[in-house]
Amino acid sequence: MNASRRVGGRRRRAAMAMAPSSSCSSSSSPSPSSFSFFKPFRIFRMCLPWSTLTSIFILAGLVRLVMIAFGEWQDAHLVVKYTDIDYIVFSDASAFVARGKSPYLRYTYRYTPLLAYMLLPNIFIHKCIGKLLFSGFDLLAGWILHSILTLRGVPSHRAAYLIAAWLFNPFTFTVATRGNCDAMVSVMMLWVLLCLMQGKLITAAIWYGLAVHVRIYPIVYALPFILVLDEDYPSVAARLKSCLANMHDQDKVNHDQQEDDASLNKHLDKDQVGKPADAISTTAATAAAAEDKDKLRRQVDGIFTTVAPAAAAPAAEDKDKDKDKDKDKDKAEDKDKDKDRAEDKDKDKDEVGMQVDGIFNTAATAGEDKVRKEVEVEGILTRAAEVAVRKGGDDCSLSCGGSSRKKKKTKTKTKKKSLSDNRASMFLRFVNRERLQFALVSGGTFLLLTFVFFAIYGMDFLFDALLYHLTRSDPRHNFSIHFYQSYLRFDLAPSVANRLLAFVPQLLVLLVLGAVFAKDLPFCIFLQTLAFVAFNKVCTAQYFVWYFCLLPLILPSTTMRLRWQGVLLAAIWCCAQVHWLGWAFLLEFKGINVFVPLWIAGVIFFAANVWVMLQLIRHHRFCALFQGGAIRQLDKEEETEMHSKVL
Repeated sequence: MNASRRVGGRRRRAAMAMAPSSSCSSSSSPSPSSFSFFKPFRIFRMCLPWSTLTSIFILAGLVRLVMIAFGEWQDAHLVVKYTDIDYIVFSDASAFVARGKSPYLRYTYRYTPLLAYMLLPNIFIHKCIGKLLFSGFDLLAGWILHSILTLRGVPSHRAAYLIAAWLFNPFTFTVATRGNCDAMVSVMMLWVLLCLMQGKLITAAIWYGLAVHVRIYPIVYALPFILVLDEDYPSVAARLKSCLANMHDQDKVNHDQQEDDASLNKHLDKDQVGKPADAISTTAATAAAAEDKDKLRRQVDGIFTTVAPAAAAPAAEDKDKDKDKDKDKDKAEDKDKDKDRAEDKDKDKDEVGMQVDGIFNTAATAGEDKVRKEVEVEGILTRAAEVAVRKGGDDCSLSCGGSSRKKKKTKTKTKKKSLSDNRASMFLRFVNRERLQFALVSGGTFLLLTFVFFAIYGMDFLFDALLYHLTRSDPRHNFSIHFYQSYLRFDLAPSVANRLLAFVPQLLVLLVLGAVFAKDLPFCIFLQTLAFVAFNKVCTAQYFVWYFCLLPLILPSTTMRLRWQGVLLAAIWCCAQVHWLGWAFLLEFKGINVFVPLWIAGVIFFAANVWVMLQLIRHHRFCALFQGGAIRQLDKEEETEMHSKVL
């Protein structure tokens, strides 16, 4: 049976070899969405004896255990130590906490007290517990990455290959096994992203506030986190859908009610056509009509006795100013005008009264309902007031600026009111419940932790854990383009211009990236992290972990070919870094004054980071994280209009 299988396999391979080459030519130009970073990961699959997700995690864990053991040997036998100096600082701070003292008694401890509490097992059990803990955060980040990718529609086996880019990255497992805590913050940020995708808004806000407390840099993600909670977020979309459904039901009810009223009025009109007048007019209706008519008469008299003098008042005041010129003539003219106005007022009053009588007589004979009668009466009162104003204040338009000017002012006020209403509507639409909850809960968590530790450790905590990172200036050589300036001006107080020169470009880039790419949240926070590290005043190798943990999330959306473009991108970035490390070696280990070439190498590395960022933007297929109240799937996406706009 095995022989037959081998023969069958040979026949199939021979048939494939003899097949025409049309299929090969069709696959030689794959679409951008199908040819990404997935196919070259077959090499990784061939190197592994297993292809399951569990085996990948087991192998990654073994690599970290070996590196921790090797680090202990190197620390004991070699001059150059493997363990990071920060890990020694963490352990010393934990020793102070174990003795009931402040962790900030350890010089250069610039972190939250929570980190010293976490490493207490270093004091009571073994000094490598912290390294094992940070390596565990590395593996946990891989699991969260796999969960996020599967939620976005990436198949499980492809997601496994993608998280291998994190688990087997030399930077990541070296930083963790040397005893650096940056993997812990990476896990927190990935967990916040996963909670947002699962609709756990409060949980995401709590962990985000905790992440900002542990390391201040995640504050740069506040803008995209707030912007992504728009009408496409699941809970917001569900609430809007419910509101629209309620409005639709209410409109339907109002429409049905209007139709019922119209049919009822039509039915009443048809019924009253054939009825005699004595059947319509009753004693009660006649009495009510007479009472309403007298009431309307009194209202009309009040209009002509009140409105007319009030409208004529400005004209009278203007005439009093010219009494010294010709008093006798003005008095005679005023008497004639008053007489004419009185006659016109009586005529208009009689006309209005006749109209009122006609309305009530018609209503009594035709049997119209009270609502229709009140509408016509209101129109009569309005016309009466207009007549009174026109007859009583001929000169009122001159003193008040004219009725046209009043109309223009009214239109202007109406436009301003509508504009303010639109602005208020836009503001209320932006400030929705989810955004308020996320901002208040995350900010409250951060402030609560800050207040608690400030009450315990005082200003030492406030300065070393928070304020120090806002004003930090490191004169030692690092990847930042600002280090040489800091070195030359270390003994001088930094001026406001120097601080703005380092801070304003970084802030502007972060705001632009956050506002433009917020809908594609994973890609947005990756770009923000890369820009933050590149533009920062201090840049070390451990900062690269901050955006390496987000790299697997953007690889499924890239149109870049790994075989050429991806390798070229990585080669340029690595070569720029190695170039900088060469000059740093001469400075630190050989003692050669190469500060200027080292600074130039830092500028080259900065340019390489910017070029990498631009290339990633250019070859990225933009895909909103949420659309229509659901998570948008990556495998079903095509390039959107944003892609062409950005390019």
